[in-house]
Formats: sequence, structure tokens, C-alpha cells
Amino acid sequence: DLYDPDPDLPFCRPGQGGTDLGFGPIVCRPIGVPIQRTYLVSNSASLTLVATGQPLEASAISVAIDADSWAWELRATVHGAESVAAIRDATQPVEIEATLNGHTWRGVLDSWSRQRQFGEVPTITLSARSLAAYLGAPHAAPRSYTETQTRTAQQLAEQELPLGWTLDWQIDDWLIEPEAWHYTNRTPIEAITAIASAAGAVVQAHPSQPRLIIAPRYSAPHWAWAGTTPSVTLPLDVLTRLGSEYRPSDPLNGVYVSGETTGVLALVKRTGTAADRLGEMIVDPLITRQAPARGRGIAVLSASGEQTRESLALPVATDIAGLLATGQLVHIDPEGSDWRGLVRAVSVGARLNNDALVVEQTAELERHLEETA
Repeated sequence: DLYDPDPDLPFCRPGQGGTDLGFGPIVCRPIGVPIQRTYLVSNSASLTLVATGQPLEASAISVAIDADSWAWELRATVHGAESVAAIRDATQPVEIEATLNGHTWRGVLDSWSRQRQFGEVPTITLSARSLAAYLGAPHAAPRSYTETQTRTAQQLAEQELPLGWTLDWQIDDWLIEPEAWHYTNRTPIEAITAIASAAGAVVQAHPSQPRLIIAPRYSAPHWAWAGTTPSVTLPLDVLTRLGSEYRPSDPLNGVYVSGETTGVLALVKRTGTAADRLGEMIVDPLITRQAPARGRGIAVLSASGEQTRESLALPVATDIAGLLATGQLVHIDPEGSDWRGLVRAVSVGARLNNDALVVEQTAELERHLEETA
């Protein structure tokens, strides 16, 4: 091979996008999706009746979740007399399983509607929620409860779960005195959501397993995103659509967070500020320690300020980005646009388009304009 000298020496130092050492153009990129001329994706989709394992003929399948919803929503259009009859005659409760490009969701059927036109095959439109539906109405009866012992927040949440369920607890735990934890007419999922919300956390159902995930709404405050390692970096080349919606909001730098009859009173403020732009005071009976006060305060402050909602679409493929998840910090590659956003909602859809199967995911990202100011 012949050596072809190049006057540009593309040296850079690993870091946030690379640091120019003065020898030539920067070519280093954060770890993420490689930029290629083409991206090859092999799409697959299936829908199954869990009780019998019977495949269901479907012309469209979609799943979706957002940070404010504890369950995945699964919708599908099922056609063919055999598949329609299987759904119509199935014993309640009915569980269905969807697999899209290797990712699986299992849901409990909430409702179905049937349509039939002359000369066409009958169809049923299904609506289901992930297995966490068993923890809410109408599957779980509400109850009233009063705790008599001091327990941790995680213990209180775990005791709401039926046998066989697990809790993926991803936030700081804290002690709660018995007088702080009592409720009336709540289902298990409502009780667990109340515990998570006290600390500024969200509840998310696992896509296919009897498991709940308790995660911080903001794993890092938005003003720290620039120095935080992103979950994934996406070059603009892999995005099939990108849109933006401006959402103005007053920037806050402080908020008072307090327990009710017991607990702490805390001023949560942005470091280095005078806390002179205060949000409305938060009072929650479960804020009994500093940990939930800090988490709740960060959630309030991080949600404020000038921002946009960025909507993007891309394929579902392991070698591109895999499946995005709520709470992930995504870095959009510096070529033409350099910013970070937090995934707030994810949906995946599969449909037949001229007999070709199309599978695509869309995500909504929370982007703060202060980062690029």
C-alpha cells in the first residue's frame, strides 16, 4: 500500500465533544451511533394471545408510555375471522403480547371494538395496558390503610405489591414515621405513585414483566446536563423526522419543600444563586427527610425555565440506538445542532405500508434553551 500524507492531523483529547489541540480539524465524537452512508434495518412484528399462544393477524401495532403514565399502552388492529373470534371468546382477563424488532410488551386487554364492512374481513381494534394494570382499577380494589410502624419509603411501596411482583427502586430511600403514611380508598398503584411523587420520582411499568420501576424524574438537574454523560448520542443522520415546539416558562432558582404534620422544612435552591425566584411551596406528608425534599425540589426547579419539546423519529435497531426510554439523557450530535434533551415520552409503531412492514419509534425530549445560551 502507498502512504498518502495528509497535512491535517486530526488530533483531539477525549472529553465533551473533544478539545482542539491546534493540529487540525476535530473528528472525535462522543460514544454513540456511528455515522454511516446507509443503515440497514430488518423489521419484524407479531401479536400473540398469551393464554393459548395463538398468533393474531394484525395490520397495525403500537405501544407508548410517557413520564407521567405508569403503564405502557398497547393498541392493535386485528383482522381475520379466526383472530377476531379468539379475542372475542377469550376468558377474562385477556393478556396479549406484542414483539416489535425483538422488543416485547405484554398487556392486559382493557377494551375492544369490532368493525365489519360489506366485502371486507372483520377487524377488531384492541386497547391494552401493561401488566401494571393489575395494580389499578378495575383489577385491584381500593382500600384504606394506616401504617403503625416507622418504615422506609421502599418498604411501604413493596408492601403494596402482590406476590410475584418486584420493585426496581432507583432513588434514595428514606424513613417515614407511621403518622405520615395513611390513605383512604387507594389502589396499590395509586399508593405507590403517591410515595414516588413525594420525592420527585416517577413510576414506570416494565414492558413485559411484573415489575415496577421507581426512577427520579430528573437524574440530574437540567443546568448540569452539559457536564453529564448522555445515555446515547444520536447523529442527525439517523433521524427520519425532527420537530420542535417552544414552551416558555419562568425560570426558578429556589423552592420551599415541607412535610405536613411531621418531617422537614427545606429550601432547595440552585447552587450559586440567591434563591430570589421562588416556586410555589410544596407540602407533602411524606417529605420526612432531606432526601425526598431534595428530589422533589430538583424536579420543580428543573421543570422550569425556557424550553422546547423536541419530537424525533428513528428506526428501532440495536446498532442504531436500540429502544429509547423515558428518563434517558440524549445528546444530538454536534453536526449542525449540538444539544441534549431528556426523554419524556416514547412510542413504537408497526404498520403495513404497501405490503411492506414499517417499524419506527418516536420520542419527545425536554430541551432547555439555557444549555445553548
